[in-house]
Amino acid sequence: MGVGSAVRADDAKCQDGVAKGSRNLVNQEQKKNRACVKDGSGDIDGCVDVESGKAAIQRGKLADLYASGGKCNPVAALGVGSDPNDIADNTEGSAGDILRKVFGDPVDGIVAGDKCQDKIAKGAGKKLDSELKAFRSCIKDTAPVSQVTVDGCIATGVNDAKAQNTVQPKLQADMASQCTFPVPAGMDDGACSGCTDATTCATCVGNIVDCEACEAMNSSSGSAVNCDLLDDGVSNFSCGESQDI
Repeated sequence: MGVGSAVRADDAKCQDGVAKGSRNLVNQEQKKNRACVKDGSGDIDGCVDVESGKAAIQRGKLADLYASGGKCNPVAALGVGSDPNDIADNTEGSAGDILRKVFGDPVDGIVAGDKCQDKIAKGAGKKLDSELKAFRSCIKDTAPVSQVTVDGCIATGVNDAKAQNTVQPKLQADMASQCTFPVPAGMDDGACSGCTDATTCATCVGNIVDCEACEAMNSSSGSAVNCDLLDDGVSNFSCGESQDI
């Protein structure tokens, strides 16, 4: 094996390791955030802000990839972010921002034991995890990757069949059975305040997840895919600081 081939092989291990590590971290955060909604009341922004103990463990494992002897030392030429703590901060932020966009910033209006709010948090978290899992699988199956491949894997993640065809319809069905409309409790000051029924409300929540999943994947991969276009197929400021769904 030549030197170039050895470098490429090492890059593949780094790329897969970071995709796996960031997904594991986000999965722990979304589970914690769901518990914040399920068990909380009123303003739960502080709960959402705090990194869970299990997420902190995953942050450490992500950092280990970049330490001496880790799969990302040296860092892959492309396909990964350069700083593991930035990746952790940004991907955890994406998980929290789903709730901030759905329930408003700060995350408030939470009703203890409300089944509708719990189903929203649960379904959104499952969709986020499904999309990051699909992204990791794409990276793993194609690594070592080019920048074009990375961008394609982000699109693959957001458009994951399970996320869009199984998790999203389940979210809509759960909202139809557990929520009251036109606007479910707590969503009146969020990005979905204009939704009117289970279909429009679940679609809005799902688009928010697609946006935040895309941004999390951008962070972990060092990419710059247009998440505003990818979340709902239209350049309409639906994803980012100017979000207005």
